[in-house]
Amino acid sequence: MDYFYKKTLSPLYWKDGKFDKNVRHKILKIVNNFIEESELHIPVLDIRLTGSLANYNYNKYSDLDTHIITDFKKISKDVDVVKEALNGMRFVWNLKHNIYIKGHEVEMYFEDQDEVHISTGVYSLLNQDWVKEPKHNPPDNIDENLLSLKEFYYIDLINRLVNNLNSSTSKDDIKLVHKKANMIKKKIMKIRSEALKLKGEYALENLLFKRLRSKHVLEKLVDVINGAYDKFFMESLCYNKLANKFLIS
Repeated sequence: MDYFYKKTLSPLYWKDGKFDKNVRHKILKIVNNFIEESELHIPVLDIRLTGSLANYNYNKYSDLDTHIITDFKKISKDVDVVKEALNGMRFVWNLKHNIYIKGHEVEMYFEDQDEVHISTGVYSLLNQDWVKEPKHNPPDNIDENLLSLKEFYYIDLINRLVNNLNSSTSKDDIKLVHKKANMIKKKIMKIRSEALKLKGEYALENLLFKRLRSKHVLEKLVDVINGAYDKFFMESLCYNKLANKFLIS
């Protein structure tokens, strides 16, 4: 249980319910640089820390989840386009930068002011106060045996996909690996999303997601998807070159 739930907020960042001022200053500076890099006029309503480091369920793999609260409608009336563009910008930024503060990575997100946030711990770094203060209420019904079994199942499945991709020589086999890996990724995300809505952040499916993410299993799954895509088109390119060679001769 200690892996999932602690008696206090992380002592690396919290003391007597107050967030570390130096860490706060660094995060706000990072956000400011992030906004400047975007070269967009983004109205910042708040900057919030959320996720496990604003709660009692942190571990050594937790990120400093920093949410930039804005009004998507003030950027454009087409909120879906705004969300997609900001998510793309966020993804590129997180890809380019690996910033760690006291051993935990800073992850940036954009959040619309009208978005419903599920997390039970939300702290305003701008106002230095809780938006939603977490309550210490450890769950008592986590089936850790079932969790371990599901974790092993996905680790084994993804390792098999890696092996299949490495040994695949035909385009059909590569395509099959790509399709299967995508299906697994969508399934993991879907069951996590639905479980969060129904049961909250201590739902088994969400804890499974966190374990897979912390052990870089999800990262490996994305590598399989990207690797299969690249290999498929490389095989196609080699085939086309070979065909052209015979045609020329």
